[in-house]
Amino acid sequence: MWIFLSAGKLDAMYFAEVLKEDEDILLEEIYGRMKCKYPNIQVIYSTKRTIFTTNHHQIQGFISGANHQFTQSRNYDIDPVIDRIGGGDAFYSWYHSWDF
Repeated sequence: MWIFLSAGKLDAMYFAEVLKEDEDILLEEIYGRMKCKYPNIQVIYSTKRTIFTTNHHQIQGFISGANHQFTQSRNYDIDPVIDRIGGGDAFYSWYHSWDF
């Protein structure tokens, strides 16, 4: 059974408590810290959305698998935005179908 966690930098600071507010480190290192603190978590993933205008966004996905391999997608330009919330769901469906 795979244990997945969707988490970004704010989750690392306030939930997992593995990152301080004044630290500026890469997401790959943050995920490594989270996996060390919570060894049962095998896969951590997140998305980053950049909003240029209401109808023009950019989204990128990140994942750290069970073997600690960190992968990031390219930036996807979404213009026009049809459903803002649906973009993150679409990225999750990609993670869900990933062959770990």
